[in-house]
Amino acid sequence: MSVFAHCLRAALLLPAATTLAATPSASQQVEQAAYRYLADYAAAHQLADARITLQALPPQRSLPPCAAPYSISAADTRFWQRLRFTLRCPGAGDAADIVVRAELSASVLVAQRDIPAGQAIDAASVGAEPRSLSATPDALANLALAAGYSTRRPIHAGQVLQLRFLQPQLLVQRGQAVQIVARQDGIEVSVPGEALQSGARNELIRVRNLASKRIISAVVLDAGSVAPADAAKPAP
Repeated sequence: MSVFAHCLRAALLLPAATTLAATPSASQQVEQAAYRYLADYAAAHQLADARITLQALPPQRSLPPCAAPYSISAADTRFWQRLRFTLRCPGAGDAADIVVRAELSASVLVAQRDIPAGQAIDAASVGAEPRSLSATPDALANLALAAGYSTRRPIHAGQVLQLRFLQPQLLVQRGQAVQIVARQDGIEVSVPGEALQSGARNELIRVRNLASKRIISAVVLDAGSVAPADAAKPAP
């Protein structure tokens, strides 16, 4: 065969070979899907310096052959160490699962000292440190996400600050003197009241109007301030 014929044959085969090489394997396609899932999670939770590592495990049974990219859907994402994805060839009924071992680490808030229950989180009590989030997926990445919350339980120095440890900060305490504020058509009226329940912002509590002695339902607006429930608009 002439040199020209060899070159021509190579040129004719090159596009097909290049296309074949450019098609990711099933494991690579699943790893790409898992990466997108964790990257979207990191963005939604405002995680800084996020790092993702992945490894797709061999499938337990043979995958259906597919000339096109697989259609991939998340089957179980509860545990990042075993993310499970279902692969299906478009137009085919058969499907198979592949498990991906994943690790996500990022800079998150860590307690710099012991924080007692019922305390608001401030810059002096926490600092940002890189941590793996496999066991703490609800870790908070910045102080703004803890605004308006207090600790539900004591947090020890070195613990990652997690959303499950927090509760809305109580702005009104039971038995506290409050102002019942009503606004309508640009006119504001305020009368003294007594909170019969504790409440956080936008929560509904019972309040005694000290002027009329009536007990009403009111929405907590701010520290020591409530509005009648039938006229209140929840604060943003």
